[in-house]
Amino acid sequence: MAKPENLRPTLNASSTVINNPASGAGYEQSLSGGPLITGCYNINIFVSGVKFNVQLDSGSSDLLIPGSTIQAYTGPTYSTSSKTPLTQQTVGSSFADGSSWTGRFYYDQVGIDDGSIIVSAPFAVMQQQTSNPTVTDGSTSQGLLGIAYDTLSTVNYLNLPAASKQIPKTVLSALSNNKSIANDMIAIRSCPGDSQTQSVVDWGASNSSLTCTPEASISWAAVISASYYTVNVTSIKIGDTQMDLDHSKWQQNGAVSIFDSCTTVMLLPDNIYNIFVTTLTNSGGFGSTSAKNIDLFLNQGYGFSDFAADFTKFPDLTFQILGEDGVSLVEISIPAQGYIQQDSNGYSFFTVGSQTELGVVFGGTVFDNFYVVLDRGGQRVGLGLGCDCEM
Repeated sequence: MAKPENLRPTLNASSTVINNPASGAGYEQSLSGGPLITGCYNINIFVSGVKFNVQLDSGSSDLLIPGSTIQAYTGPTYSTSSKTPLTQQTVGSSFADGSSWTGRFYYDQVGIDDGSIIVSAPFAVMQQQTSNPTVTDGSTSQGLLGIAYDTLSTVNYLNLPAASKQIPKTVLSALSNNKSIANDMIAIRSCPGDSQTQSVVDWGASNSSLTCTPEASISWAAVISASYYTVNVTSIKIGDTQMDLDHSKWQQNGAVSIFDSCTTVMLLPDNIYNIFVTTLTNSGGFGSTSAKNIDLFLNQGYGFSDFAADFTKFPDLTFQILGEDGVSLVEISIPAQGYIQQDSNGYSFFTVGSQTELGVVFGGTVFDNFYVVLDRGGQRVGLGLGCDCEM
């Protein structure tokens, strides 16, 4: 399925420039993998000198790596034989796929930028995990690095001894607290599988050249709750049709709209998703494609290597998000080439899904369309264009 070059995601908002601070620095690292392959992009980190290829997750805050006693796993591990845990408490968690783990928290040296930038930071060591499914088997990743706010960190709930109560709660806090990185923020340029641009993470978000926008102009949305990167979506349009958001229920009762790099697709509420799929089905953009294949593509996650479509007949998907000043709006518009993406093998996928919650999860689909700056210190999310700038 060929993508037209004249359809690009767009931004419409008042913009500001990322300031390059006088002190500190930024460090860029290449990302591997990607939402259509692993569900997250991966980054190399070093723990006590051992390299781990971990998933970069804006929907959590802890660093999680395998220990030497973990089962159903092949890859590097952290040896606890001569280490003392932060506490003797056993911690753990479970995931949507049914996998779970237990272990303990440790405090040791963690390195980024191929190990040249090293800080002391807390992390969880998985000592046991479920075998089917596993949290990680070592093939596509060897752990998870959370980059959300400290309030989500498990360290908050540990019974720490007095000497450890002042330690940083997360790896990102450890890096920013001692000025190893310029700002308490991280920028992610993750590009689709068929992109010619290298996917990178910019610790400290200090390299303005990673964006396509002139003079590093970034549109900023307010983070309204400093736990996840939670934003206020005020409007959704499918093409020119405004969706009816019942604001007495929208983003209420635990439902939120968040930027989550490890959610493979963008998730819409069921009712809006159904309207979107119906609009696509009836658009005429699929041409002579059979109804069965359209259903497989839109509703069942199938990818096709030869799937003829007319992108110009598909509607843009447009969101308005409350700006950082609490008054203005950031508008992002994703054309068909943004929500129908090819992986590195040439298979095309529909990268929008549904959820029961009345909010939006801006997952891999959005990260693949925009340069995303997660500014913890400023409680905001920045959006620019970053991939295939020459198109």
